[in-house]
Amino acid sequence: MKGALCAIALAMAGSAAHAQLESYAAMPRIWDAELSPSGNLLATGCSPRGTREICLYDLEGGGAASAIPAPDGGRITGFYWVNDTYLIYTISAFREIMTVNGQLKITVARAASFNVRTRETVLLLDDMPGAFVPGQIVSALVDDDEHVALEAMSGRWHDRPNASRLGSDARYETTVFKVSLQDGNRDEQIFETRQNEFVVLDAHGVPVLEVRIEDETGEFGIYRVADGASQQLYSEVFEAEYPLIPGFTDNGEAVALDIPGVGIRRLEIATGELSDYDLSGTGLSEASLMVDTVSREVIGYSSQGALPEQRFLRSDFTALREELSGILTEAVVELRSWNQAKTKFVVIGWDVGQPPNYYLLDLQTGGLGLLDTAYALPDGGAGVRERLTYANREGEEIEAWLTRPTGVEGPLPLILLPHGGPRARDSGIFSWQAAYFSSLGYAVLQPNYRGSTGRGEAFIAAGIGEFGTGMIDDMIDGARHVSANGLAEADYCAIGGSYGGYAALMLALEDPEHVRCAISFGGVTAPFAFIGTRDYSDSLVRYWERYIGSRFDDRAYRQAISPVDRADEFSQPLLVMHGDEDTVVPPGQLRLLRRELDGRGDAEFIMLPGENHYLDTQTARTAFLRASRDFLAEHYPADR
Repeated sequence: MKGALCAIALAMAGSAAHAQLESYAAMPRIWDAELSPSGNLLATGCSPRGTREICLYDLEGGGAASAIPAPDGGRITGFYWVNDTYLIYTISAFREIMTVNGQLKITVARAASFNVRTRETVLLLDDMPGAFVPGQIVSALVDDDEHVALEAMSGRWHDRPNASRLGSDARYETTVFKVSLQDGNRDEQIFETRQNEFVVLDAHGVPVLEVRIEDETGEFGIYRVADGASQQLYSEVFEAEYPLIPGFTDNGEAVALDIPGVGIRRLEIATGELSDYDLSGTGLSEASLMVDTVSREVIGYSSQGALPEQRFLRSDFTALREELSGILTEAVVELRSWNQAKTKFVVIGWDVGQPPNYYLLDLQTGGLGLLDTAYALPDGGAGVRERLTYANREGEEIEAWLTRPTGVEGPLPLILLPHGGPRARDSGIFSWQAAYFSSLGYAVLQPNYRGSTGRGEAFIAAGIGEFGTGMIDDMIDGARHVSANGLAEADYCAIGGSYGGYAALMLALEDPEHVRCAISFGGVTAPFAFIGTRDYSDSLVRYWERYIGSRFDDRAYRQAISPVDRADEFSQPLLVMHGDEDTVVPPGQLRLLRRELDGRGDAEFIMLPGENHYLDTQTARTAFLRASRDFLAEHYPADR
């Protein structure tokens, strides 16, 4: 009887989800929010037409919201105020350009300025069509309301004597301009670097540091700029990744330096002294610094446990968070944005497995109201999400998150949903994919296998060289754990995107007795072809070879971690999807596997026109969920 009731419950859950797929495929109703310096204006990330847009609200004058839509051929990726007249937003766009190696498909980032008074938008540095212009400003120029500082990179890729595309030598110069927010054009040059150099400016536009990179050797140096001369403060050789300078600290006397494999350190500008960076008595390793967009001053740090965590340098902010935690019902409260007077705040409330809620707080009036919730789902539609741990076959503890349908007990049919990256992690934050698949009646397991973030640098380093081996083993061990504990059935379908898509294919090869099907979106299918066909710089080649292995490794190893080379071993139905404008994992990776599996009736390949790597439009999400739903219904139904 219990089994019959469970089957009825699963069937009812699946039936409801068929009609509500659009709720899960929808882009977030709100995905960010920023108050203007005065607090009179509010910009929120919204998605009224299925792509990311910006909605503007006049908090003083009232009236209906106005929207800044995504430009033709571009996607809005973020936004911030520089003053109450201008909002800057960043755009990514797919481009095809000709190089000495032929046609190159890239994604470029640009910055645009929106004038709230005239309602006009201009692209910044649009008068330099031949230069690469990063999307972020390098200084807000706080003494000038009509300009910001923006850098432009010009140069070209130099081929090596062996004519290999692998390890192309990038040579470029960076020039920083004062750029008009009104017309987007450059008004004057602030600073010019030599080859492969960058400059760090303070909020007033004064050059403070130079960063010099020699990509071929991995040399990285930081130099203090003073009186037209430069003094070396820091130098190190890095194998793959380079340090980042998130912002200033100690009233501009030092900068925070995020060093790969080490974490965040403090670099004193006058002396070059490098020291531990502690905030509130907590040492920082994987934490992300919170930096004021205009001043570039570090204001605290955030880290990712089960839910986002914040630590502020300001005691009043800490006290406000604690007070709000006693008022709002959510488990964690995050201060997202505030006005210059610190009287208005955007607050985010987080609960495990639930869409976040955005609130507006006015300390002068005492008002606290809901702005919106990220996703509008039916009651119980997010499922039940819980953290679990298990020991992998080597005895190491692995964290995972399990999402199951509301009100349904196990053992349930299982979907193994590994995250991409692989240097990333899953947490208690709401996952639209996990929620949707659980609404169909599945238990969804998301393991943080070795190499994931969130557990320190040593755990990240444990993934190096385990791209297609130890990481996959950790996932298989997770499936065994939930099955042994009565949470899920032994068989499962593997689904993932990016590295997770590659992992789904590898799971089918490495665990054929239990994997009933595999779904990959934007996944690597031939790892060494993935490296070898890209216009990668030396550092990126070194980065991926650390994870994947060298193209000069023995042939048996290279074949063992390549789904394309092992295509004849697939015994399960496969669904492979890719965006044709994916510049992270080229769509040629799908074509390679399709060629090997040509004629296989249970292998389906779908190319999504106009879509990228990130499933960041409602059209892409709908196509992905609908194809996955139909594929699961045929090959691994939850109500079988």
